[in-house]
Amino acid sequence: MTDKELELLKEKIISYVVDRYNNGDTDFEECIILNEDDDNSPYADIDGNIYIDSYDEDDGRCGYMNGTGACVITCVDVVMNIQVYDGDYNPVNINSREIEELIEKEITW
Repeated sequence: MTDKELELLKEKIISYVVDRYNNGDTDFEECIILNEDDDNSPYADIDGNIYIDSYDEDDGRCGYMNGTGACVITCVDVVMNIQVYDGDYNPVNINSREIEELIEKEITW
């Protein structure tokens, strides 16, 4: 597996998890395939959870009176198990914490 393939797979994992969160899902389990048209494509088996701490703005008590009542995210914690394999089904080492932190940043902003 090349470094470029690994980076593309990481981006695909991040995109998948953020999309799941944006659709209201906080639990996920999926096989992410880098190139679905290639039977020997690198892939990742992922499963995990997204934990969110947040609060709704209280315009009346805070005094802003802007009417938003927006949900303010105070903390995001992503916990994942990631198993990555190259096109020959050999395990590939990956820094799962790095991916979790990138997902947390995407969700927070």
